[in-house]
Amino acid sequence: MEIGTKLIKPSLKFRILFAIGTAIMFSFIIWLFDYFSDEKLYSINSLLFQGIFFGIFFGIGFPYINEKLAGKFSNKIGIKIKPELDAEEKIEIEGPANLFRGMEGVGGKIFLTDKKTRF
Repeated sequence: MEIGTKLIKPSLKFRILFAIGTAIMFSFIIWLFDYFSDEKLYSINSLLFQGIFFGIFFGIGFPYINEKLAGKFSNKIGIKIKPELDAEEKIEIEGPANLFRGMEGVGGKIFLTDKKTRF
């Protein structure tokens, strides 16, 4: 049984644009808190530093770390889990997933076949 894995890897240009957008949004939200508070909490330099740091970390650093570490953990999850398939059904994509039953999340694997989605 051959399993096709479709992985979207963002380009460096996308990551940089995402980091800039994240920095701008974070700085704007912090500025809004500062603007509507009774006292001045942050200087412009502080807002710029926090925005740049947040943008670099969460726009470039966090996705990079997640990309490097996630494969080590997700490859080990559910190796023994195999769904019962129909005779002509083939698995196209599989991976770790959560199924929420009310407030409780149940960990497992999701299988996308050519006919159904199975958890």
